[in-house]
Amino acid sequence: MPVSVRDLMSPLPAVVGPETSLSEAAELIWKHRLSDLYVTGSSGCLLGVLPDYSVLKLSLTDPELPGCVASLMSCQVASVASCQSAVEVALRFRDAVVRSIPVLEGNRLVGMVTRAELLPHLIASSANSSSGRGSAPARRSRPPHFSEHRLKAWL
Repeated sequence: MPVSVRDLMSPLPAVVGPETSLSEAAELIWKHRLSDLYVTGSSGCLLGVLPDYSVLKLSLTDPELPGCVASLMSCQVASVASCQSAVEVALRFRDAVVRSIPVLEGNRLVGMVTRAELLPHLIASSANSSSGRGSAPARRSRPPHFSEHRLKAWL
């Protein structure tokens, strides 16, 4: 049975509204050790993301972090639906080059999935699919390469 995003996702430790102060958002990023802080509307719909590096860059020029989250957030957010397969989210990670991806049910933000949560499933699947084929073991000096072809075999 294929692994779904719902099986891999974790609850969000914190979300903010667009009117939240940047200093409060920075505190949440630090407290929860987040790389991305998701921004939602009052109905829970995803509006954007505030990456930690954006806060870091601003803090180097203005340590007071003036303004609100809306002034610094990105509205371009790669997301996945909770019903999508783990393979689909792996491909999204490949294309988006992010550490976490928000999980939606409809337009509502329900969780997030991280590369760290996904990778063990890919490695286990890759090991299971290659065992018994008589193929040479993967070189340990490099991390395994998960091509789209190998990911599709995971379904």
